[in-house]
Amino acid sequence: MILTADALAFDMDGTLVDSRDLILEVWSGWAARRDLDAAQVHAFCHGRPLHRIIAHFAPDADLPAEAEWVLGQMRPRESLLRPVAGAADLLASLDPVEWALVTSAPAELARRWMAICGLPLPPVVVTADDVAHPKPDPEPFALAARGLGHAPARIIAFEDAAAGLASAKAAGMETVGLSGATGSLASIPDYRRLSRDDGHPIRLSLVD
Repeated sequence: MILTADALAFDMDGTLVDSRDLILEVWSGWAARRDLDAAQVHAFCHGRPLHRIIAHFAPDADLPAEAEWVLGQMRPRESLLRPVAGAADLLASLDPVEWALVTSAPAELARRWMAICGLPLPPVVVTADDVAHPKPDPEPFALAARGLGHAPARIIAFEDAAAGLASAKAAGMETVGLSGATGSLASIPDYRRLSRDDGHPIRLSLVD
C-alpha cells in the first residue's frame, strides 16, 4: 500500500511517544484519589487535554490544583516513556517542514516528553496551549494545516485516539490509526512497516 501526501501530522501521546504505563498509573491514582471508576476515567481521557478530563469527572474541583497534582505524578514516572517503535526512523526521513506535531498535551510537557524519547520537534507544533477548542474539534489540525501551508486534504494525520481521529477528519485530513484505531486509510501497530520513498510529495510504503 502506498500513502501519498504533501505533509504529515502526528499526535504525540500514544502515537509517537508510548506513555501507556505512565498514563495508566497516574490516572488510576487520580481516580482513586477522587473515588472514581478508573476504567471510566481511562476510557474518557484518551486523546483529551488534562483540564477537560478533570472538569468532566470533577466539575467542582479546583482545576489548577488538580492539574498540578496530576502533572506532579507524571514527572517521576517519565522513565516509563518510550518512543513508539519505528517513529524515530520515520521522522528522520522527513524534512522538518514536512510534518507537524498536534498534541493535547501542554507545550512544556510535549517538549520534554519528545526530548526524553529522543524525538525531534518540527517548526509546526500545536499544543493544548494554542487552541480554544481541543480535539475532537477540528481546530488543532486545522491550525497545523495552516502552519504547514498545505490544504488539509493533502495531509495525512497519524492518531491513536478516537477524539484525535475525529478532529483530523473534521479538519479535512485523511488518517492512519495507531494501536488498533480503525476507520482510517490504514491501521498500524507502530511504524516499522512504513518506509519513506525518495522524492516529493511524500510517499510512504506500507508493507503487509
